[in-house]
Amino acid sequence: MKKSVLYLKGLFEGYAIGADDSDFEWQHFKDVTYHAQILAYDRHLDEEIALIIASGHDIGRTYGKLYGKGHGKASAKILKKVLYDNGFVDLYSKKDINRVLRAIENHSKKQLIEDDYSELIKDADTLAHVDENLLVESNDSEYIRYRALMSKCSINCVAPLHKWIGTFEKLSGSLLHLWECGFHEGNEIEWVHQVRTTTRKLRSILMVFRALEQYFVDATFVQKIDAYEKNLVKVLKLFENARGLAVMLALEAHRYHHKDLKRIYQNELNRLEKLMNREDDRDCLHENLSVDSSAIFLDNTLATPPEIELHSTLTFECTDYEGWQKNCESTINRQLKKYILAAAEVNGKSIKKIHKVRIQGKQIKYLFELGLIENTNEHLSKMVTVFHEISGEIHDITDALAFKHAKRYFDVKQLKHKQATDLENLKKYVFYFEKVSKQIKSS
Repeated sequence: MKKSVLYLKGLFEGYAIGADDSDFEWQHFKDVTYHAQILAYDRHLDEEIALIIASGHDIGRTYGKLYGKGHGKASAKILKKVLYDNGFVDLYSKKDINRVLRAIENHSKKQLIEDDYSELIKDADTLAHVDENLLVESNDSEYIRYRALMSKCSINCVAPLHKWIGTFEKLSGSLLHLWECGFHEGNEIEWVHQVRTTTRKLRSILMVFRALEQYFVDATFVQKIDAYEKNLVKVLKLFENARGLAVMLALEAHRYHHKDLKRIYQNELNRLEKLMNREDDRDCLHENLSVDSSAIFLDNTLATPPEIELHSTLTFECTDYEGWQKNCESTINRQLKKYILAAAEVNGKSIKKIHKVRIQGKQIKYLFELGLIENTNEHLSKMVTVFHEISGEIHDITDALAFKHAKRYFDVKQLKHKQATDLENLKKYVFYFEKVSKQIKSS
């Protein structure tokens, strides 16, 4: 290690020891330099450059006595003067000096992802704050940065095959029960939600089974999966209208004619019940509906009762349990990486893209919830869930605003304001996926 690096480290450590809050500043100095050196080694960055950045990142506060915002810029200014006054600039290239100054100046901008050395000092500073019990969830940018640092980019612990099979059989039985029993007064919205989520969870499991069909004895396994999934898709299609109406009823921006909307929803449930009971009664589509019922997204192609068979014929005898386990992990990790990279590209300009990524994430989210991906990756599962919830709200409001007579039922201004707030909030979690995707690309 160059003598200049050790000299600078000692000089800046002296600033920390002599600072107003010397106990904290000296400990923080040690914590940040420790983490920076480990991160530099792990990321194949220049450890000497990393040590200069880490040891000098807070001298605007310890030597310059500038606290709070602006101390990073002050630190860079003081460090530049030290380098020039002591002839150290001849020991480093202009490029290295600029990357040191840039990283120090920007180290407080935890909400931005920048060059490798800027990211190194931001990450080292964040990890030091964790050691010092200074990290709080209300500090969104640093807290989410910490979650990204702690997230594994892959799943290495999946449930054994018997649990996947048992979960699938339990869910398929639940869906059949929901289908045959229908809704009861008072649980209509919950019933629609349960049917749809149970259906989507089944499709998440089928995605894995299909990718690993070579491990199952039944030669017609994939054909049976395809047949069963076609029925699941029909269920989702059948429930689209009810889902959209249930969402609108749950929105808080109701303004007028809430009773009319409830009546439309009840008629849609009656229509569903007739179709599920194989009653071909086209008149049920328009009985006692409010004046703007034709604007509801009722799909008349479903007026004829659909052919839906929810009795599963899948058999799960496996040829190689160990091979299945290993390849199950690989299958999920491919899906997981695709999702992370897609989520990192999300922006507020395309709500359709947000919804598309949300659908991708549902598969991962449900596998977490079902315990089929054993939850050794709590930071990732938490972020997937939060991203899913916020993007879901954005999609729900989009549906309500697309309703032909939205102004009749909603305070449209309030809905648009809520959506804009959600889009802004989503950016924080897109940052998380950007950070994790960078880890994936560099590995």
